[in-house]
Amino acid sequence: MIKDVNTIFYEAANLSLKQKPTKKSTSKLKQNVKKKPNWLDASLSKLKNNLNDKEKLLQKYPFDPVIRSSFFSLLKHYRKTRKKKIRDFRQDLIDKLDNLKDENPNQYWAMLHELSDTNRENTTSDVSTDAWFSYFKNLNEKDTNASCDYLKDKLKDMEREKIFTELDNWISKAEIEKAISTLKNKKKPVVLTQF
Repeated sequence: MIKDVNTIFYEAANLSLKQKPTKKSTSKLKQNVKKKPNWLDASLSKLKNNLNDKEKLLQKYPFDPVIRSSFFSLLKHYRKTRKKKIRDFRQDLIDKLDNLKDENPNQYWAMLHELSDTNRENTTSDVSTDAWFSYFKNLNEKDTNASCDYLKDKLKDMEREKIFTELDNWISKAEIEKAISTLKNKKKPVVLTQF
């Protein structure tokens, strides 16, 4: 009877008292933790937390128009801010790579290797190396003479047709000088070549 009384006390204590959860091993925790994106900063994290709070409030009062409007306006602001942060981060990365290419090639290549390693972790290829090899090997083995003859005949037929386009006219030196004078500084021009 004493054992029965003890089990009753034990079960009652388990129901009434909150037990501390057992700590998981750190190795499992490290595997489950996602790496924080480089573009995520403190202001964006704070904005995300505010958005989560508004979402909880919206779940509690789903038909309140004030809460709904404030949630959706904050959501719109968060999305715009996140896109801008990602765009700025990528542009900053491109600028760094452009500068390092000439100034410090070693650091440039180290940065490229680091970026390729992070991309390799995020993407996995389902195609085996043997499949890649056999595919490209078969590309070179196919007989393409018939298709080349067909393309040559088609091109000759198209050259015989009289179609007027602006690019068929001769471009004078004055037109080239006028086009050069309209180019903006520090902008890459679009180059059209005539074959």
